[in-house]
Amino acid sequence: IMMMDQHNVFPNITVLLHPDLLSVLRTRPGDTTDECWLDIFNFDRVGASAPRNKPMKLEVPLDSMAFGTVFNQDFDMLRTAQRGLHQPGFSRITLSQEESRILNNQLALERYLGISPSEIEGDLP
Repeated sequence: IMMMDQHNVFPNITVLLHPDLLSVLRTRPGDTTDECWLDIFNFDRVGASAPRNKPMKLEVPLDSMAFGTVFNQDFDMLRTAQRGLHQPGFSRITLSQEESRILNNQLALERYLGISPSEIEGDLP
């Protein structure tokens, strides 16, 4: 049996700890509200005497390859949720407890920095 620990560091960073692998997932905004970048950093365990390899950078469109069962299911769910946000009559969203904490954290940072939410969001009163 293998275990995994998941740590959500900030709204856009997740650290996954496996016995044999460390993964860091980071999302970044894209050009529109319907797009984003997902950066995946994988760190393998190797022996102390193992040669160092240069990190590989690979950019792939989401539909161009399989990312594994769990990631593929997550990506499908995100596509469905994103389509739902554009449905006629959709006027409000209910945030989860974690999302509410993130929103309140952002609002506290804005107050601390003296930034009005309308400067960031553009359409809030």
